[in-house]
Amino acid sequence: MGVCSLPSLHVCARVSDGTRTNDTVREPWKPSEEVIKDRYGASVPPNSITLYFDNRIVDDAEAAAKHLEPGTDQRRDYYISLFHELRYWSSKKTSGRSKVPEWQALCQSWNQFVTNFNNDPAGYRERIVSARERFSKFSVTSSVQRVHEASMNAKIPCAVPEGVHCPHCPVGASRIGERDLT
Repeated sequence: MGVCSLPSLHVCARVSDGTRTNDTVREPWKPSEEVIKDRYGASVPPNSITLYFDNRIVDDAEAAAKHLEPGTDQRRDYYISLFHELRYWSSKKTSGRSKVPEWQALCQSWNQFVTNFNNDPAGYRERIVSARERFSKFSVTSSVQRVHEASMNAKIPCAVPEGVHCPHCPVGASRIGERDLT
């Protein structure tokens, strides 16, 4: 399976699926505000940190430099985004064979994230960079995203080949066909 040769693009696409509502534009790994509110505060023993609570996370220099406003959800959203970004680039979705519900698996992962981030924030950020590079190099999803974004930036219909699922296009959206290319 070849790797698409289009230049690497920053992906921020219009997404419409079960976890992202109202066709809002956001990073593909970031859950919708509705999903965050629905899951916020969930916990399952023996995990001591409830899902998406950020009060046990120690800000590193990079987080402090962002000047996240107290009294808003900026800090919470920043750490939720870091948490889900690594899961996205590493393709860490909860398994359909898992014996625990998705929210329980997320609670376990969140606890591990808080521990790992507090122990080595720079190392955690490096894991994100490495996972993003692997994803860009080896993932078919990455190629589909690059082709989709390149066609949207060129203001043409999606150039992802018909028969290949493009998660960014609604069902029935126009696409460039083979005959359009010749």
